[in-house]
Amino acid sequence: MSTIRRRTILLAGGASAAATVLPASFSAHADDAILRVSSLGFDAADSTRFLQQALNSSARVVVIDRQASDWVTGPLFLKRDDLHLVLEPGVVVTAKEGAFPSTTSCLLTITGSRNVTIDGYGATLAMNKPEYTTGEWRMGLSALSVSDLTIRGLTIRDSGGDGLYLGNAKKSNLPTYCSNVTVQDVWLDNHRRNGVSIISVDGLLMDGVVVTNTNGTAPMAAIDVEPNQATERASNIVLRNVRTAGNERVSLQYGVGRPGVAAAAPMGVEIDNWRSDEPATCRSIIVSGPADDSPEGSFTLRNALFETASGGARLANSLLAYDKTPARPFLMDQVTFAGSQIPQRVWATLPARAVVTGGFEWRDCVVVSDQDEPWLQVQAVPDSRVTELTGRVTVINPHGARIDQSFGDTEVDVDVTELLQPPATTVRARLLPGRTAVRGGTATMVVTRSSADLRAPLAVTYSATGSAEERIDYGVLSGMAVIPAGEASVEVTIRLLDVIARNRPVRLDLSIEDSSRYRRGDQSSCTLMIHPTPR
Repeated sequence: MSTIRRRTILLAGGASAAATVLPASFSAHADDAILRVSSLGFDAADSTRFLQQALNSSARVVVIDRQASDWVTGPLFLKRDDLHLVLEPGVVVTAKEGAFPSTTSCLLTITGSRNVTIDGYGATLAMNKPEYTTGEWRMGLSALSVSDLTIRGLTIRDSGGDGLYLGNAKKSNLPTYCSNVTVQDVWLDNHRRNGVSIISVDGLLMDGVVVTNTNGTAPMAAIDVEPNQATERASNIVLRNVRTAGNERVSLQYGVGRPGVAAAAPMGVEIDNWRSDEPATCRSIIVSGPADDSPEGSFTLRNALFETASGGARLANSLLAYDKTPARPFLMDQVTFAGSQIPQRVWATLPARAVVTGGFEWRDCVVVSDQDEPWLQVQAVPDSRVTELTGRVTVINPHGARIDQSFGDTEVDVDVTELLQPPATTVRARLLPGRTAVRGGTATMVVTRSSADLRAPLAVTYSATGSAEERIDYGVLSGMAVIPAGEASVEVTIRLLDVIARNRPVRLDLSIEDSSRYRRGDQSSCTLMIHPTPR
């Protein structure tokens, strides 16, 4: 990641604030290489022409600078290469009312571009969701057949489709997929279809992503990985430090291909550190696709907590569903599901013929429920067989651990540890090496448990409060850390940002949250003082 240097910019109304303007690698360029959109003009009612002119320019750096009101615009398009687009903190680019009559009009569409960076810490792309009552393709930001794209810090909200769409431009002169895409510290809120749709990508890193309140039209997923055509890809995808909440239907949807479709490259998804806190309507994971034509590849979900809020116990419908389970490696490693209904269900809805499907492993997973229901139900239709369901699972349930295999020809080989109640555990947090840090660096929180029983992993949730602001002073935190099975502690790395210059320290309080799922002797917190960077 490039080092960023800063300038003080005079904002409307006479206030001043430091904004991310130019990466150090461009520091040799003269000021005339930096185009501020307001130098072309600003119209509080409609600035489409000024914004589009800036995107069409040859400037290496384009700055959407903060004005007294929002930048109101119609659909915007970016088709050029080698651009660093900066949205200053406080900037809001807003979709103009009535300017998106087509169901496929997006706020910003990037097509075929190479080497584009969008920095938007403290800035927002906003649409007018109540206006879009039909269609599902009015995206907040749509990136089609792009390469070397980086998006950092933005809030994208209220679209008529997906907050972020990564897909295929469907043009003969362009690749059928995006490549080398990085998305960091981005918040996607209140989108009509999905928070993020990953349709065709080879090489994607999403680190520190928050997806909330997705609702409107199916599939209503926080994140949907779903290539649609034989030439599209879902390869080399890494998701880290994800936080999802309030999404209507599913936290993660993973579609492995439609009938007659096989991806051009092996599918590969790795997810590490995901906290999902969803309503009772929301499933944790849905995996779908035809078992007889699924592409090669693998899926790994590691260090995650899927829960919902329902009463004091914070336990509600946390349902893991495999629909048309593909015969492919599918690993869940140190994942906790907490719900008041059947936590997991595996079923095969295949054509009525002899098909063997399976290939799922639970590695040191935990299932928590207070209901007298089986933790796992396996269902096969006539003339099909579900097999290769293996692993190690700890079930915490006062009614015991049961598996229901009464539906068809199934084979389950899972080592289950049954606990009628959680082991007594005390959890504490401390900072390493101390309680202070400098902006632009990193800090480490160590979470430690004291318990006589360390057989299962422990998912520990924590909250962040204080004067420090997420995505201004520190990078996105998932709010959850998993202490591995057999271990007593885990380290959480805190990325310290330097988005807005401050001449005083800010305070970040990290507090272990109380949880009825794990009995703890106390609550613990630690305080980090983030000091200004020496300048």
